[in-house]
Amino acid sequence: MISGPDQATRALLLSFNRTNSRVVIGLLSGHTTLRRHLYITGLSNNPTCRKCGTEEETSVHVLCECEALASLRHTYLDSFFLDREDIRKLSIEAIWDFAKEQVSSNLVQNMRHKGPVFRPKCNSPGRARTQNYSIQFNSI
Repeated sequence: MISGPDQATRALLLSFNRTNSRVVIGLLSGHTTLRRHLYITGLSNNPTCRKCGTEEETSVHVLCECEALASLRHTYLDSFFLDREDIRKLSIEAIWDFAKEQVSSNLVQNMRHKGPVFRPKCNSPGRARTQNYSIQFNSI
């Protein structure tokens, strides 16, 4: 949804804290807690949008198409509906403001790490063993 490196965008994302940048980058890349991604990764059994219930909940759907989010999209992104190409023209600040509203409404959720972590350990150089990883997601 974004094209190539842009120094201004990079600088702005680096000015965000880790959570804020993760939410924006996740929303733009599709690697976030939207249901379609969770469905693909096996963490959800339903890819349907939580807001409208008619389409798969993807970044494009949330940012451009979801009728249930049209008013909110108009407030933060200046349009009720967007084309995929319009996303490239949006400022990162506008996307963050829209995403922030979604975080508060539990559509785009933050992953919270809790509990033990699987980390590769080496018994000897070049040999890896594993420990337990545990990632807990907010309820979907």
